[in-house]
Amino acid sequence: MAYFRPLFIGIDQLINTIAGGDPDNTISSRIGYYAEHGPENQIKMWKAFAWITDKTFWPLEGDDHCHIAYHADPGENFDADKNGVGVVVLFILTLPFLILIGALLYLGWAVGLVKQIHLDRSEAIRQRLFKTSKMLISIKEELVENPLADPALLKSLDSVVERAAEAREEIEKCIMINPETSK
Repeated sequence: MAYFRPLFIGIDQLINTIAGGDPDNTISSRIGYYAEHGPENQIKMWKAFAWITDKTFWPLEGDDHCHIAYHADPGENFDADKNGVGVVVLFILTLPFLILIGALLYLGWAVGLVKQIHLDRSEAIRQRLFKTSKMLISIKEELVENPLADPALLKSLDSVVERAAEAREEIEKCIMINPETSK
């Protein structure tokens, strides 16, 4: 399964790109984003698309597949599809795959081959906080390597990295105190 997951994600991102989406987004994260933050005149379309996609992946991930995918892909750039063409193209390209995937997942679930994965949201948040910290450190390292970097900027970035580490610790404490975040 470890081999197939990145392969499926790559195919997913390819279809999303063909439909005018950002090449780094999955279809589900794009749907999850636009179902909540899309243009007012398209929200109903995106929410309907999210419902169909969520129901397709229910045997594997339970409810809110698209919403969870959006949060699992933080900091992504989402295309500015103002006229709704992207959602229509995406729906047309994706619907046959959703039907096939849904049929396979529900069949596998019915015979006991597919079991729902329960996401530990606290751990997912910890992982994103860790990645964010690593990204800030990487940015600082890149600036240090740049001979044109302003020393005042580097000092300021030290402060940002330090405050981010403190924020991470505070958030992790809150997560441990409030077990509801794991649901």
